[in-house]
Amino acid sequence: MIPQCPYVNRTWCVHTLRMAFDPSKSPHYKVVYASGVDQHYGSSIHIKIYSSETGKWSECDARFNHKSFDNFGLGIYWNDGLHWLASAKGDLNYKLDVEDPHLRSRLITLR
Repeated sequence: MIPQCPYVNRTWCVHTLRMAFDPSKSPHYKVVYASGVDQHYGSSIHIKIYSSETGKWSECDARFNHKSFDNFGLGIYWNDGLHWLASAKGDLNYKLDVEDPHLRSRLITLR
């Protein structure tokens, strides 16, 4: 059972969970919790990560642009990070490194 995230704030309006797990590397997993605040409080995404290895939640110090997380709920875990497309056009890809939470983006072409 995963303990409730202690960083949850009831004013936040966007809540998305994604799992990061590669059984070929480790039996442990991480749960990435992305939460954002509405425009009244500022438009940024806060990242919290639960580690099954430590049994604890940690909070990423960085804040991310709200728009870059629009499709985060459709993301997949691959190659040590959570990946998702910025839009249905698929011209921009985001990667969130779950070991050292930072966001990278790159332009891609899907054929």
